[in-house]
Parts: sequence; structure tokens; C-alpha cells
Amino acid sequence: MKPDKLPKSISQQLVAVAVVSLLFVFFSLFFLHKHNNINFDFGKQVRSGQFIVQHKQALNSNDFSFTDTDLKSINGQWSSSIVFYYVHSMGGLSGLTVLALLLNLVSFFLIFKLSIHRSNYWLVVFLSLLVLPLLTFSTSPNTEMFSLLFFTISIFLIFNCAFSDSKHAYWWFLPIIQLLWVNFDSLFLIGLFLQLLLLLHLIINRRSKKDTLTFLIIFVISIIACFFNPYGIDGFLLPMKSLIEINPQNENLHFLFLYNRLGGSFYFFYFELLFFLSALLLYYWLKNWKLVKPNFFIIVLFITTVLLIFWRINTAMYFAYVFIIMAVYIGKQFNSKLVKRTSIILTGLLLFSVVVFQIYFYLPYKTVNPGTGIENNLSGGANYFLKHQLHGPIFNTPEMGAYLTYYLFPKEQVFADNNAYADGFMGDVITPALEDQRSWLDLDNKYNFNVVCLNYDNQSKDFTQRLLMDSRWFLAYNDSYCVIFLKRNKVNDPLVRKELLDKLSLAEMMNRFSKSDFNFPYQGSK
Repeated sequence: MKPDKLPKSISQQLVAVAVVSLLFVFFSLFFLHKHNNINFDFGKQVRSGQFIVQHKQALNSNDFSFTDTDLKSINGQWSSSIVFYYVHSMGGLSGLTVLALLLNLVSFFLIFKLSIHRSNYWLVVFLSLLVLPLLTFSTSPNTEMFSLLFFTISIFLIFNCAFSDSKHAYWWFLPIIQLLWVNFDSLFLIGLFLQLLLLLHLIINRRSKKDTLTFLIIFVISIIACFFNPYGIDGFLLPMKSLIEINPQNENLHFLFLYNRLGGSFYFFYFELLFFLSALLLYYWLKNWKLVKPNFFIIVLFITTVLLIFWRINTAMYFAYVFIIMAVYIGKQFNSKLVKRTSIILTGLLLFSVVVFQIYFYLPYKTVNPGTGIENNLSGGANYFLKHQLHGPIFNTPEMGAYLTYYLFPKEQVFADNNAYADGFMGDVITPALEDQRSWLDLDNKYNFNVVCLNYDNQSKDFTQRLLMDSRWFLAYNDSYCVIFLKRNKVNDPLVRKELLDKLSLAEMMNRFSKSDFNFPYQGSK
């Protein structure tokens, strides 16, 4: 902090340190929980990294599935996958949880430090608490946390060069960040956009020709750096191709305000509140035209992050960080003592609401168990598969793709991966099979499935009921996460007979106890 931003007395400094420490601890608690979503993409990233390390090459085909094997795929997260693989080798799935926490803590720290140097201490604390639900929108390990880290590093470097008197030598780190970014996640174009925006900011504000020319060179080098990936120009064009081919049925594209009215989560409602609040802040800047030019970079960046959420919900964290920065710069226009007093009061009220009212989604342990890794019973279906040495061909829904890949690859391949597929595969192949019996029979005849593995959702509910009524299929395993059916054939017949005997024996035992005078402790329970 700058000296004028520090609390003056020792007691005030101790309070400041305690509050910041509690803020970072509270932020960490959101990540220290066991994940209970069977569609965990980080499992597939671990196996992707394993494949890359063992074969010494990046993935370029649909290697995890036995369908659409000729499909050429581009793994824009190949470096992230390698990191995931090595961290998993050392610490398992718990290690990935810790990795997600550390990367997000660094991102949070950079924006907090950047803001605290430019505003009142209590204002930054209040803003951090205010946007915390959006900063923790996605807590599972994923490749996008690397993008968020590179985004905050870029923002930190840009503001310390273009918006301060620091040496411009820091600018030369941006091409290095861009080189890493293009190989870690497909959202690397955000980095190029930040640099383009800064270049326009320098031109509009008529900075020295030397600064503008220097940064123009840096921007060109950063563009060239993006081509240094295993896929060359195809890797560079991947984000634009994904944007053009994005599925209009994706929930990320729902108009948020309407989606919230139709049963969206707390996060959508919270985004609405911050959206209207930020709209008021933006209006304050726009009505004072003299403030627009010197704050061009922040204003355009903020508007862009708002629009970005309508394309991809997971970018809410970018919006939250930019919201903090924008509010900090607007706060500089007001009396510092008034801002400080107001921030202290609002921070106190916000903490009071968290403690007393216990906002449902604000407390991380309200719906999930504390710890690291995944829920213990989440692996039940995969353990059953491995215990009885089942084999494919496997029919599965895309949501189960990463789950099965993590536990079964390379011994087994899945039918539907959750990413790499040609246009129309989901709508033309998987959806008809789940909804129409004739389509399912045609697909089964083509691939001769031996096992069906499904997750519980509305789309597979009717399909599950059809399999239960189909004498050719046997329900071998089910829990709260997945269900496994075995085809009645010579290969599975011994296991099916054993499972039937176990179930009949249990039913007979229950029947005998129900007819006797013995007080069976679980009689009548579900």
C-alpha cells in the first residue's frame, strides 16, 4: 500500500491486517469442498495430460471415443492438461482442488493489490466482499482458471504501466503471458483484446509517440506469439471457430434476466443486482464526458465483460474483477473521508447479512461437504465397472464422458465424449436414441453395446424407464449419480445371474422376517 492509504495507528493497522486475512480465508473456503458433479471435466484433462506425456505429442483426434474416430480435434488446453496430470500424480484429485484454490488466490490477490494502491482500503474490502459470490461462481478445477490468472496478470501489468508512473519495461512481459496463454486455454484472445484496447487508449489520450509505437510493437509480437502452439494457425483460429459454431441451445446464451425469472440460480439474480449497480456507476462516468477519455480503457473493458457473460456464464469472474477496478476509479472522484466511512458501514452491513441471514449460496458448506477432491460415493459406478471387469462397447451420455474417461481410459473408450464431436452428433445421434425407441435399436444394432452408463437428468429419465422394461437389459448398478445396465448375453450372463441371486436372496430374507415375530430393525424403512 501507499503510505497515505495505510491506517495510521498500530491498532488500525492490526484491524486492517485481520480483516484482509479473514477475507482471504473466507474466499478460500469456497474452494475447499468435495465436488459432487459427475460431469467433472478435470478428470478428462488428467487423462489428456497422461496421453500427451506418454505419447510426446498433443491430442489431434478423438482418442477417448470409439465413434467419430477420424474427427480432427484441437486441444487448446494441452499445457493445462499436462499440469493437471502431474499435480494429479502427486496429490490425486485433492491436489487439483488445492491447485484451483492457489491459482484463484493469486488472481484475487493481484486485483486486490492493484485496487488497494488506488483507493481507500475499506472500499476495496467492501467491493471484494460484494463480488465474492461471482468470483467463486466456478470452484471446480478447470482450464479456465489459467485464463483468469493470465487475465489478472495482464491487467496488473497494464495498469502499472499505462495508468501509473512505473517503468514501461513491464509491458514486455505481455507477449510472454500471451505465449503461455495460447497453450493453456482457448480464451487467449481476451489477452489480445486487452492489448488492442490499451493501444487505442494510448492513441485516444495522445500519449507520447514513443510509448504508442513501443506498445504497437509489443502487440504485434503478442499476435505472432499466438501462432507458437502445436496446431499453428488452427490453434489461433480455434476460439473464433468455437464462437461461430456455438450451440444456440447452450444455457450460457440464455438472456440472463429472462432466465432468472424462469428458475435461474442465485448467481443470475446476483449478477442482475451488480449489473444495475454498475450501470449506475457507468452512467456517472458517461454523463461527465471529461472522464470518459482518460478512463476509456476501463469503460470499454467493463462493457465488454458484461457482454461476455451473455456468451459464456463462466466469465462472471472477469466481470467481477473489472467491476472492482471500475468502482475504485469512480470512488476516486468523491471525497475520500466520505468514501471511507460509507465503505466501513456497508462492509459491516454486508458481513452482518452473511452471518445472520446466512445467504444460501454465500456460505460454501451449506450444500456441499468440506474437504478436497470428490464425494466418496461419486466413484461408485466406476468402481463397480472395474470390480467386475466390465467391458464395452459402452453407450453413455456426454455428461458421463469425462467421468468414464478418467476411470476407464485407456482400457475402455466411451461412446460420447463431452467435447470433441462433429456438428450434429448430439442432435442427430444421441438425442434421437434417448428419445425414440426405433433410433435406439438402430444405434444398438450398429455398435452392439454391452454396457449402458447414464447420469440422472431429464433427458435420460424416459430412456432409463425404457431400459427397465426391456428384457434384453439388466439393471446392475444404480446410485444417486449414475445407473449401469448390462446387456443379457453370454459375456454378462454369469454376473447377471449372480446379481439376480443376490437380489432374490435379499428379497426372500426380507419376506421371511416380515412373516416372523422377530423385530427386524429395518422393516418398513425405505
